[in-house]
Amino acid sequence: MIWLLLAIPIRGTGSFADTPADDSLFAGVSGVIAPIFKPAGFGTWEASGSLVTGFIAKEVVVGTMSQIYVSGEEAAEEAEATTFWQDIGDIVVSFFTATWDTIKAAISIIPGVDLMGGEEEEEDTTLTAALQDAFTPLQAVAFNLFVLLYVPCMVVVAAQRQEYGTRWMLFNATYLTALGWVVAVIVYQGGRLLGLG
Repeated sequence: MIWLLLAIPIRGTGSFADTPADDSLFAGVSGVIAPIFKPAGFGTWEASGSLVTGFIAKEVVVGTMSQIYVSGEEAAEEAEATTFWQDIGDIVVSFFTATWDTIKAAISIIPGVDLMGGEEEEEDTTLTAALQDAFTPLQAVAFNLFVLLYVPCMVVVAAQRQEYGTRWMLFNATYLTALGWVVAVIVYQGGRLLGLG
Protein backbone atom coordinates (compact mmCIF):
# COMPACT_ATOMS: atom_id res chain seq x y z
CA MET A 1 0.00 0.00 0.00
CA ILE A 2 2.85 2.38 0.85
CA TRP A 3 4.56 1.63 -2.46
CA LEU A 4 1.30 2.39 -4.27
CA LEU A 5 0.89 5.74 -2.50
CA LEU A 6 4.53 6.57 -3.24
CA ALA A 7 4.00 5.65 -6.91
CA ILE A 8 1.07 8.00 -7.53
CA PRO A 9 2.28 11.48 -8.57
CA ILE A 10 0.33 14.54 -7.47
CA ARG A 11 2.77 17.20 -8.63
CA GLY A 12 5.82 17.45 -10.82
CA THR A 13 6.39 15.71 -14.12
CA GLY A 14 6.61 12.12 -12.92
CA SER A 15 4.35 9.33 -14.08
CA PHE A 16 2.89 6.37 -12.18
CA ALA A 17 5.66 4.33 -10.52
CA ASP A 18 8.23 6.78 -11.86
CA THR A 19 7.87 9.80 -9.61
CA PRO A 20 10.17 11.23 -6.95
CA ALA A 21 8.93 10.41 -3.46
CA ASP A 22 8.60 14.12 -2.67
CA ASP A 23 6.00 14.48 -5.47
CA SER A 24 3.91 11.44 -4.50
CA LEU A 25 0.44 11.20 -3.00
CA PHE A 26 1.95 9.77 0.19
CA ALA A 27 4.21 12.83 0.54
CA GLY A 28 1.28 15.17 -0.05
CA VAL A 29 -0.95 13.56 2.56
CA SER A 30 1.89 13.17 5.08
CA GLY A 31 2.96 16.76 4.52
CA VAL A 32 -0.40 17.98 5.83
CA ILE A 33 0.33 16.71 9.36
CA ALA A 34 4.10 17.31 9.29
CA PRO A 35 3.96 20.85 10.81
CA ILE A 36 2.45 19.39 13.98
CA PHE A 37 5.72 17.56 14.64
CA LYS A 38 8.06 20.47 13.84
CA PRO A 39 8.41 21.49 17.54
CA ALA A 40 9.38 17.87 18.31
CA GLY A 41 12.20 17.99 15.74
CA PHE A 42 10.79 15.68 13.10
CA GLY A 43 8.40 17.84 11.11
CA THR A 44 9.10 16.24 7.74
CA TRP A 45 6.60 14.42 5.58
CA GLU A 46 8.81 11.31 5.76
CA ALA A 47 8.65 11.07 9.56
CA SER A 48 4.97 11.99 9.67
CA GLY A 49 4.06 9.39 7.07
CA SER A 50 5.97 6.76 9.02
CA LEU A 51 4.00 7.63 12.14
CA VAL A 52 0.68 7.36 10.33
CA THR A 53 1.48 3.87 9.07
CA GLY A 54 2.79 3.02 12.55
CA PHE A 55 -0.82 3.00 13.69
CA ILE A 56 -1.23 -0.28 11.80
CA ALA A 57 1.66 -1.76 13.77
CA LYS A 58 4.63 -0.01 15.36
CA GLU A 59 7.14 -2.09 13.41
CA VAL A 60 5.68 -0.74 10.16
CA VAL A 61 7.40 2.58 10.96
CA VAL A 62 10.75 1.04 9.95
CA GLY A 63 9.31 -0.56 6.82
CA THR A 64 7.77 2.74 5.77
CA MET A 65 11.06 4.56 6.29
CA SER A 66 12.77 1.94 4.18
CA GLN A 67 10.26 2.52 1.38
CA ILE A 68 10.73 6.29 1.61
CA TYR A 69 14.46 6.67 2.16
CA VAL A 70 15.81 3.72 0.18
CA SER A 71 14.64 4.17 -3.38
CA GLY A 72 13.57 1.25 -5.53
CA GLU A 73 16.40 2.03 -7.93
CA GLU A 74 19.03 1.40 -5.25
CA ALA A 75 17.33 -1.83 -4.26
CA ALA A 76 17.22 -2.96 -7.88
CA GLU A 77 20.93 -2.19 -8.32
CA GLU A 78 21.80 -4.24 -5.23
CA ALA A 79 19.68 -7.22 -6.27
CA GLU A 80 21.14 -9.79 -8.62
CA ALA A 81 19.11 -12.10 -10.80
CA THR A 82 19.02 -15.56 -9.22
CA THR A 83 17.38 -18.85 -9.99
CA PHE A 84 14.83 -20.59 -7.83
CA TRP A 85 17.42 -23.13 -6.62
CA GLN A 86 19.92 -20.41 -5.77
CA ASP A 87 17.24 -18.71 -3.68
CA ILE A 88 16.44 -22.00 -1.89
CA GLY A 89 20.15 -22.55 -1.25
CA ASP A 90 20.55 -19.03 0.14
CA ILE A 91 17.56 -19.54 2.44
CA VAL A 92 18.93 -22.83 3.77
CA VAL A 93 22.41 -21.38 4.31
CA SER A 94 20.95 -18.29 6.02
CA PHE A 95 18.80 -20.46 8.28
CA PHE A 96 21.72 -22.58 9.46
CA THR A 97 24.00 -19.55 9.82
CA ALA A 98 21.42 -17.73 11.94
CA THR A 99 20.82 -20.85 14.02
CA TRP A 100 24.55 -21.32 14.63
CA ASP A 101 24.97 -17.63 15.54
CA THR A 102 22.11 -17.91 18.03
CA ILE A 103 23.65 -21.01 19.62
CA LYS A 104 27.05 -19.28 19.87
CA ALA A 105 25.47 -16.20 21.44
CA ALA A 106 23.57 -18.34 23.97
CA ILE A 107 26.71 -20.27 24.95
CA SER A 108 28.74 -17.04 25.16
CA ILE A 109 26.54 -15.94 28.07
CA ILE A 110 28.47 -18.39 30.24
CA PRO A 111 31.28 -16.51 32.05
CA GLY A 112 34.67 -17.23 30.51
CA VAL A 113 33.24 -18.60 27.26
CA ASP A 114 33.45 -16.35 24.21
CA LEU A 115 32.40 -18.06 21.01
CA MET A 116 31.49 -14.76 19.40
CA GLY A 117 35.13 -13.71 19.05
CA GLY A 118 34.78 -10.40 20.87
CA GLU A 119 32.66 -7.51 19.77
CA GLU A 120 31.10 -7.79 16.35
CA GLU A 121 31.20 -4.69 14.21
CA GLU A 122 27.82 -4.01 12.67
CA GLU A 123 27.83 -2.89 9.08
CA ASP A 124 25.70 0.08 8.17
CA THR A 125 22.81 -0.61 5.86
CA THR A 126 21.53 1.80 3.25
CA LEU A 127 18.57 2.63 5.49
CA THR A 128 20.83 3.28 8.47
CA ALA A 129 22.95 5.67 6.44
CA ALA A 130 19.87 7.45 5.08
CA LEU A 131 18.39 7.86 8.56
CA GLN A 132 21.68 9.19 9.92
CA ASP A 133 21.55 11.84 7.20
CA ALA A 134 17.89 12.66 7.88
CA PHE A 135 17.92 12.74 11.70
CA THR A 136 20.31 14.21 14.24
CA PRO A 137 20.79 12.04 17.34
CA LEU A 138 18.53 14.38 19.32
CA GLN A 139 15.80 14.20 16.67
CA ALA A 140 16.12 10.42 16.62
CA VAL A 141 15.66 10.20 20.40
CA ALA A 142 12.61 12.48 20.28
CA PHE A 143 11.16 10.49 17.37
CA ASN A 144 11.71 7.16 19.14
CA LEU A 145 10.11 8.46 22.35
CA PHE A 146 7.07 9.57 20.38
CA VAL A 147 6.83 6.18 18.65
CA LEU A 148 7.01 4.41 22.01
CA LEU A 149 4.34 6.59 23.61
CA TYR A 150 1.79 7.47 20.93
CA VAL A 151 -1.44 5.59 20.24
CA PRO A 152 -0.98 1.80 20.22
CA CYS A 153 -1.55 -0.21 17.08
CA MET A 154 -5.04 -0.63 15.67
CA VAL A 155 -5.44 -4.13 17.13
CA VAL A 156 -4.96 -2.76 20.65
CA VAL A 157 -7.28 0.14 19.92
CA ALA A 158 -9.94 -2.27 18.67
CA ALA A 159 -9.53 -4.39 21.80
CA GLN A 160 -9.82 -1.29 23.98
CA ARG A 161 -13.00 -0.32 22.19
CA GLN A 162 -14.43 -3.78 22.77
CA GLU A 163 -13.46 -3.83 26.45
CA TYR A 164 -14.00 -0.21 27.51
CA GLY A 165 -16.21 1.37 24.87
CA THR A 166 -15.64 3.97 22.19
CA ARG A 167 -15.41 6.97 24.54
CA TRP A 168 -12.57 5.52 26.64
CA MET A 169 -10.81 4.18 23.57
CA LEU A 170 -10.83 7.66 21.99
CA PHE A 171 -9.72 9.24 25.26
CA ASN A 172 -6.83 6.79 25.58
CA ALA A 173 -5.71 7.24 21.96
CA THR A 174 -5.85 11.04 22.29
CA TYR A 175 -4.14 11.06 25.68
CA LEU A 176 -1.27 8.79 24.59
CA THR A 177 -0.69 10.68 21.35
CA ALA A 178 -0.67 14.01 23.22
CA LEU A 179 1.65 12.56 25.88
CA GLY A 180 4.05 11.30 23.21
CA TRP A 181 4.04 14.69 21.49
CA VAL A 182 4.65 16.59 24.75
CA VAL A 183 7.51 14.28 25.78
CA ALA A 184 9.10 14.49 22.32
CA VAL A 185 8.84 18.30 22.33
CA ILE A 186 10.31 18.56 25.84
CA VAL A 187 13.20 16.25 24.96
CA TYR A 188 13.95 17.95 21.64
CA GLN A 189 13.57 21.54 22.80
CA GLY A 190 15.34 20.80 26.10
CA GLY A 191 18.18 19.14 24.23
CA ARG A 192 18.50 22.14 21.94
CA LEU A 193 18.61 24.48 24.96
CA LEU A 194 21.40 22.34 26.43
CA GLY A 195 23.26 22.49 23.12
CA LEU A 196 22.75 18.81 22.26
CA GLY A 197 21.17 19.28 18.88
